Amino acid sequence: MAEEMSNMVTTIEPARGSSRSDFQVRSLITRRRGACDGNSWCGQCKRLGFDCVYSTLMQKKRASTRGNSTTPAPASIQQVEGIVEKDTVLQSTEEHNLGLSETDLFQGVFISRLPPCQLQESMISTAADYSMNFLAQTSENSGSFPTHFDVLPDLNWDMCSPVLEQFSLERSASISSKPADPPAHSARANNFIATGRMQQNDLIKGAILQEIQKHCDQRHYPQSNDLCHVFRGLISGKIVIHPSEKSSGDIGTDHVLRVHREHAFKCVAGKFSQNKVNKKSEALIDNQACFKDPQGISTFLDEASLEFIMRETLDRTTSCPSKRALAHITLALGTHIIRSDGIQDLLKESGYQPLTQFKAALELKVQIQREKHFSVLNFQFLMTLAYFAATIDLSESSELIFTCVHYAQVMRLGSRNAADRLCMTMGERQQIRKGLWFLYSFEKISCMREETFPALDEDFVDYDPPMIQSALAEHDWLVSRYQFGSLCASILKQVYGQRSLQYPDLDAPSDLEKQLDLWTSSLPPGFHPGQLQVDDFSNASSQDRTTKLHVMFQYHEVVLAINARWLSQEQQPLLPEIDQRYLERHQKLSSSARTILLLSCHLTESDVRLNPALCRLVCIATCTIATGAICHPADRGDLPYLATAAGFFGRMALGSLDVPIEDIMEVIRVAQESIKGKMRRGSSYEFLQDNDLLVI
Repeated sequence: MAEEMSNMVTTIEPARGSSRSDFQVRSLITRRRGACDGNSWCGQCKRLGFDCVYSTLMQKKRASTRGNSTTPAPASIQQVEGIVEKDTVLQSTEEHNLGLSETDLFQGVFISRLPPCQLQESMISTAADYSMNFLAQTSENSGSFPTHFDVLPDLNWDMCSPVLEQFSLERSASISSKPADPPAHSARANNFIATGRMQQNDLIKGAILQEIQKHCDQRHYPQSNDLCHVFRGLISGKIVIHPSEKSSGDIGTDHVLRVHREHAFKCVAGKFSQNKVNKKSEALIDNQACFKDPQGISTFLDEASLEFIMRETLDRTTSCPSKRALAHITLALGTHIIRSDGIQDLLKESGYQPLTQFKAALELKVQIQREKHFSVLNFQFLMTLAYFAATIDLSESSELIFTCVHYAQVMRLGSRNAADRLCMTMGERQQIRKGLWFLYSFEKISCMREETFPALDEDFVDYDPPMIQSALAEHDWLVSRYQFGSLCASILKQVYGQRSLQYPDLDAPSDLEKQLDLWTSSLPPGFHPGQLQVDDFSNASSQDRTTKLHVMFQYHEVVLAINARWLSQEQQPLLPEIDQRYLERHQKLSSSARTILLLSCHLTESDVRLNPALCRLVCIATCTIATGAICHPADRGDLPYLATAAGFFGRMALGSLDVPIEDIMEVIRVAQESIKGKMRRGSSYEFLQDNDLLVI
């Protein structure tokens, strides 16, 4: 051995960039001769300035015991932590039956068609009385972990959002790091953004993924990767409203409108000839049109002008690409609104498809972008195109929104003088200003939902934002939309801003809540989220009901975004006064998620078709409740809300909507079993410490 080590000294050279002499290298190697054996690199010697081969004692120990591996001992109940065998949980329906009316068992998940308030008492009473013999049955089983996970084997992760890609990169970086690398926290001394600091500032989707991944890494479940993949798929998935099938009324290369005149004008303002439609259909479609939505394109488009453009396009008296493109995208949006209410008897004759008109508008968009001169119609068309793509949750929505922002920046529409020079009349100037503020709020809302960075900054617009002119005038929904967009911009700045990442402000949620109150005060009377009751949705008209549901979901969506950083219990500080603040924030987060699931009882298939973002928000609220049930101490009050979520997605799946029913049922099943498993550990169960699994 001594001869081998002496021969090894002559073959080792100093590392590149090393200034050590041969005498220093030889003396350092001589001190470590007893350790180098030629099997692996030594990180300690690399730090001294030369390369060597060194095998640690731990590696030798693992190599010596590798052949003596034995079968591991059965997992204990502390290791199981509520995730149990499916066959064991559902072994006896008489023993584990919840005994609920209007409640079914689907794929191992208890689903309900009732609101959570009607289920809570019975579910808590029956769940608390589960037989304690289950503990003995579980300890006797040699394989307590599930052998498989009922998930889709061919999940598509190519369309994941940027937050998921960032999450995967952070995960791979932590795995590939070496012990000799400096820790991430040491970067704070050099005024760099530390990885740990960035992980604390996430919106709700990123916070859910961080919490689930951390929970699975700490416990090393065999199905951990499947569970994380299911959560990623649910959070980044999209709801398919219109299948991409080729319709019989395909648009040719000439992009000529081949539709009924009645249908075209109905898409604009809901007007039909009396001899073309019966009384029943007229009553159904009276509130369904592009300009019937108070928060839609009616805020920056003029109804009379759009009808004139539609008439010219139908009569083929115009060759302007902007007018034809605006007519196509208006037909796409109007047809989508009509079909969302299930009124398709008027569309069977021509076989109209919203995506057909959308594709025609996309082809004309290429011609419009080549034009070097500014046009108000071009700007309005690009915004309507992006609004339609975001409304039906298309993958092209982010790109189209950025195209609108880029067009506004190139044309300097944020400058008062530049906008006045580009417009010919005062009416065009007003439309440009309204359109820019609509784009500002529209981009911020989309960025908050997709958890991306905005590009349009309010500080570079030198004219006043929309404001309420008079209390007696009709309410301008653009004012409320601008206030909501400003709130979303403040949330994004607080989460992703450079200063907030380095110096987090604990008072930031309070400041954001003040801005939230400012938005709610800009809403018209009767639409304040704090004043709405359950009966308001059933007694209101069709349009008011849709608007009230939209406002309620917006309110709780913002509350989830504001309090997302308090999802993890590891964020809890040690100071008592801040500890109370954490509990309040975490309670607000859970309360908003529960309220969203409660509101899902009032959603119909038509509501989801009209606004798929509602279904995505219900999915995020379900993942929030499930994350708390899996990772945190058990809360028996979450059981009825999980059952309500299962009932909602079951209703949507029974229709014609493509919802991720298998994934959502799997997440709900794991969450329900986790809660029930923690409750079975003893009747004196009060608190479950997450890391050590101690029952107090």
